[in-house]
Amino acid sequence: MNKGILNGGDAHLRLGYLLMLSKFGSEKYCPHEAIVIWQCFKYLRILMFELNCSANLRCEGALLLVLALLKDFESGEFYSLISHSLSCRAYRKLIDANYDRVPGAHTPLPFHFTFAVYSSHLIPNCHFSLCLMPTDTAVIAWGSGEDGQLGLGNDDEKEWVCQVQALQRYSVSSVVAGSRNSLAICEDGKLFTWGWNQRGTLGHPPESKTENVPSRVKALANVKIVQAAIGGWHCLAVDDQGRAYAWGGNEYGQCGEELERKDDTGRPLRRDIVIPQRCAPKLSVQQVAAGGTHSVVLTHEGHVWTWGQPWPPGDIKQISTPVRVQGLERVQLIAVGAFHNLALEEDGTLWAWGNNEYGQLGTGDTQPRSQPIPVQGLEGLTLVDIAAGGWHSTALTDEGEVYSWGRGEHGRLGFGDDKSSKMVPQKVQLLIDEDIVQMSCGGTHSVALTRDGSMFSFGRGDHGRLGYGRKATTGHPMEVPINLPPPKGVVEGGGEGRWRAKLVACGGRHTLAVVEWQSDI
Repeated sequence: MNKGILNGGDAHLRLGYLLMLSKFGSEKYCPHEAIVIWQCFKYLRILMFELNCSANLRCEGALLLVLALLKDFESGEFYSLISHSLSCRAYRKLIDANYDRVPGAHTPLPFHFTFAVYSSHLIPNCHFSLCLMPTDTAVIAWGSGEDGQLGLGNDDEKEWVCQVQALQRYSVSSVVAGSRNSLAICEDGKLFTWGWNQRGTLGHPPESKTENVPSRVKALANVKIVQAAIGGWHCLAVDDQGRAYAWGGNEYGQCGEELERKDDTGRPLRRDIVIPQRCAPKLSVQQVAAGGTHSVVLTHEGHVWTWGQPWPPGDIKQISTPVRVQGLERVQLIAVGAFHNLALEEDGTLWAWGNNEYGQLGTGDTQPRSQPIPVQGLEGLTLVDIAAGGWHSTALTDEGEVYSWGRGEHGRLGFGDDKSSKMVPQKVQLLIDEDIVQMSCGGTHSVALTRDGSMFSFGRGDHGRLGYGRKATTGHPMEVPINLPPPKGVVEGGGEGRWRAKLVACGGRHTLAVVEWQSDI
């Protein structure tokens, strides 16, 4: 039996209807019957449908499933199902062509799926089976749990990765680690927070100083959150309509404008925002980023706006009204450290501004910049991602190479025993043999994510934030083992595979990641 694999992680599916398009290539090769098995990990139920194919088969049942066009039956293998990008385009094409017949097809399901397609060699009355299996995901955490930021139900620190069990029933697409708190975004737009909450950083009035179990931000229950950020003690989020929200500490105006209040001396008085509120309401936002005491947003027009206290407190007067950063056009990505900022333009130019005490701007000196200036040493490279930690920065090229600069203490730049600060970007040679697809920078450590789902950490090691079983500080990238048991459904079915990381987020003293189970089939 031949097999073709389609990773449908980004395909849009919806519970409700089952639609099968039965014209697979030519009619003489159309399967005689089909069995569709759906194993839904969220509810651990199995629904089975036995369908008799016809030229115009349409079955309304408990699921919506659109099958990609299988064009090459004569080979016995489904080449169109091997490529993830091809599969997504094929799916979208089918949805567009059959939109009126597929209710709710534009609405994404909050799951990732892997499709395994099996076919026999072409013989009369051949059988065709399609098994739709969940790509099980999990959120893992390690490092300091002093403020409950690991979400494990206790305040213990962990030197190894541990699964956040409270999020097991949700399909989490991304996580953010702050200095003392954490958040998770689900594929259906739900937002969960946990950790330190003295300033309202969890998005609801504090009932206790810390919360060690994730809870949903109810104030944002009616919107679909797609991206979020955590600053020193405030948070930002943006929904699928481009509306930005802020909550938490607001003494520097980092949560945006509010009704003016003054103390007895006439001095402006700002309160903590414990319930998320709209910020920058006139802007259509595609990305938010938060610094120690300031906020930065990227609009759909490619412009960058900022407000709050962009420098260490006392250096400059704070502003609660968004101000556009001049000189930046067609920006596609932003990253913000404690008090410095990065912006990557579509033409590949990387700009930096803000505090530069340790060379984190990459300008060859330690002079602060109030206006964006090009980062040196990256000419001729195609940058695809950027990240900013407390006082260091990284850039990722399209060839999977990492460049880092800024504060080198504790080995957070990844240069081995060389823990000196770097004024301009330098290639991280110790990662040269790895195909890196994402970098995350924390307060004093960094983690690199490879294309095959492995993670390598380096920097300060106390509290177990590096996740390799020791608390030793190192500038040498150390692989983070993901020693979790297989998903329940895999164990019952006797399947084998491994956990692979999809996204990683470094905080002040802890680290989070989203992982998925990759079956060996």
